[in-house]
Amino acid sequence: MSNTELIESTMRRYNFGKFELINDLAWHHLVLHIEELFSDIPGFSVKRYRDDERIYIYFGKLRWIVLSIDVDKLLVISSECIEVGIYDKYWFDKKTSLWINSAIRKYLNKKFLKSFSTYERSKIAFTMCENKDFLRDCLEIRELGFKPFKGCRFTPNDSANTIDRVFLPSVYEYFFYLQEKKCFADSFWLRSLGLELDCTAYVNNKGNLIDCGDWPKLMHGIRPTMWITSIAGKYLSSNPVRTFAPSLRQTYLCSVEFKTEAEKLENERQAKMEAEMRAKALSLAQTYFQKYGNKNGEKDE
Repeated sequence: MSNTELIESTMRRYNFGKFELINDLAWHHLVLHIEELFSDIPGFSVKRYRDDERIYIYFGKLRWIVLSIDVDKLLVISSECIEVGIYDKYWFDKKTSLWINSAIRKYLNKKFLKSFSTYERSKIAFTMCENKDFLRDCLEIRELGFKPFKGCRFTPNDSANTIDRVFLPSVYEYFFYLQEKKCFADSFWLRSLGLELDCTAYVNNKGNLIDCGDWPKLMHGIRPTMWITSIAGKYLSSNPVRTFAPSLRQTYLCSVEFKTEAEKLENERQAKMEAEMRAKALSLAQTYFQKYGNKNGEKDE
């Protein structure tokens, strides 16, 4: 197996949590590969600690956990909460706690983003964030045996997608990335709506999803998440990184005329990867709800 094939297979195993299939040589090559990709960023470094299967990077004076590795980019989340704060102080006036118009989204993409240098910011990709509300997620999970309880909110406007450079994890990203790699700290906000009216989902300090959510004016940790690219300026708002959502990806594939065969093959590769990741997230969600039930650890009757 060539070094390129070894790195590609190791990336795939890392992304899907198959750590037991990664040997020391593969870990070594993967770390070197990431270091080489981002060697032009001052202060950037990669760490892997003994008895810890996650890869950490140091970027912009913070330590980050690598959640996913793609050809030219990394999905990362801060290893700790950068601070404790509210989700949206004006949520009651707006009668909603949507991510798209929340105070925490504005903070992350303005004040927090400005804490990076100009060159570091050029490496932070624009991302198309799928913002389904939690009920819509549950409607898909229902096919796997989960039944949302009565009183869940469901309105047509709750799933507006956003293009962000910095964002919070969604419920799907919790199931696939955070739960799989045990990326927990203190309680922290997610960007998905909770099941209770006007509440936002969050993860408690034990790593459990609190699906009913909490009032946006209350305090929980903030853990920024973002894609870092090795090619400055590649993923702009006109060409954002897309979250793993086959519906979005398939729509995108059908609407784009590809200039080259290589571009078509790359998009097909990403579509296949995203479909697999979404299926894995739904499988993890099924296991979670079978174990903890519908609401705050309560079993279904």
